[in-house]
Amino acid sequence: MKVTIDDVIERLDNESAQADYAEGVIKYAMDILIHAGKYRGGGRREALTVPSRYAPLEEYLLCGCEDWEQYGNTESMSDGEIAERLGLEKVLDIEKSDMRKVQGQALRSAFLLIWAEVCCLNRMRETFMIRRTG
Repeated sequence: MKVTIDDVIERLDNESAQADYAEGVIKYAMDILIHAGKYRGGGRREALTVPSRYAPLEEYLLCGCEDWEQYGNTESMSDGEIAERLGLEKVLDIEKSDMRKVQGQALRSAFLLIWAEVCCLNRMRETFMIRRTG
């Protein structure tokens, strides 16, 4: 039984964030998953495999982009929208050009959150299968 995009979104939907930035990272994680499902053609039922290293999953979720900063540049979000999503609208010292770097870092954090959730779900399912068959 493979972990699907929908499985990870369901877990992320139940996450509670203590800070606006963390809430923004969770939203980015869900956006990344939904975009990957559409890009790959499988939708939310698309299976996410857990390789021994996270590079193949990261490449899969980047959907052809070189890195998370480039991925962020494909979105049609303004700097103000990025700042609002990450709870940074009151931080005035972030240069406009740096906002895309901040977004890239948040997207990278979102990927790492997805990676952790996929690994956790996969491990839980393996444990369940061992208990069922053992």
